[in-house]
Amino acid sequence: MSGEDTEGDHWLTVWEAAAAHELESRSDIDIEAEKAAVAQKLWISFQNAATAIAQVYMDKGNGGVEAFRNAARDATSLYKDGIESGRRLSEIGCTLGYTRRTKEILSWAKKRRKFIRLYILFT
Repeated sequence: MSGEDTEGDHWLTVWEAAAAHELESRSDIDIEAEKAAVAQKLWISFQNAATAIAQVYMDKGNGGVEAFRNAARDATSLYKDGIESGRRLSEIGCTLGYTRRTKEILSWAKKRRKFIRLYILFT
């Protein structure tokens, strides 16, 4: 922090200063890694389902009951993973939005503004 920031932070309590420091030190890297992990899990599930369905077509003349069961299981797993991925990505987006909002409010509060322009609140 620069000397100017330190002088402006004198009005923060110790807990508030610690919380502000922890918030500012957070990065979006963790969120990006989590998004990549969700996408990787969904891709693997898709590959498994595609392989199982291809196996059903290869075993078509041999009865292929076991291949059909595997394909149904993997397709169901793909569906469930897709629903879970969508839910998790939505949670990640909300978390990212809350974090960015809080950082902006903290930045504004550090400037010790005495008023909020109305057009900022309603845009």
